[in-house]
Amino acid sequence: MGLFKNYLSQTRKPEGFLGKMMLKGMNSGHAKMADWGMGAIKDLTPEMIAEIGCGGGRNAGALLELFPEARAVRQEYFKALGGGDKA
Repeated sequence: MGLFKNYLSQTRKPEGFLGKMMLKGMNSGHAKMADWGMGAIKDLTPEMIAEIGCGGGRNAGALLELFPEARAVRQEYFKALGGGDKA
């Protein structure tokens, strides 16, 4: 499999160095949309946040900054970037 095709395949099941690169790219590429969406929930006061398929983890971190009193559970397939962590 060529390097470019291998990189694109990382969107499904990120693994290794190319998987980390893909997830970092997703974090930055989706940041504006995620921030827009989080702007709509600022008035909430959740006790628990569950993020399923958290990718690179940017949104889980941003949600904990927005709601520091909440407990977060995140589940990600890609273990190298913190899959299954609890904060």
